Amino acid sequence: MPETTQNRWEEEDMKRQRLSEPSGWLHLTSNDHAQLLVDALIDGYPDSFNKTELADFAGVSRDTVYDHIELLEELDVAEDVNRGKQTRYRFDPDSDVSDAILAVDAAVQSAQEMDENC
Repeated sequence: MPETTQNRWEEEDMKRQRLSEPSGWLHLTSNDHAQLLVDALIDGYPDSFNKTELADFAGVSRDTVYDHIELLEELDVAEDVNRGKQTRYRFDPDSDVSDAILAVDAAVQSAQEMDENC
């Protein structure tokens, strides 16, 4: 068997293994819609959103919010803020995961700015 075919199979096996037991990072970032929701929650903090508002602000469908909001709550990235009869969501700035997201965001922005200034 040619080495390139063997390498490709090994890479595909490794990818399947990674996806079956994802790291925390991969779990959070594996879906670009979830990434858009996190970004919208960060940009919209401290305000809160209902699901429709969050979908509009993130540029995704309402179904997407329904599909991912539970994961973001489980990871303590989003918190629900009950205001009257309506459940609203906002970025949870007090969780370890949120702290890490903000640290990565700041580091990437700083690196981008340094690169632009060079």
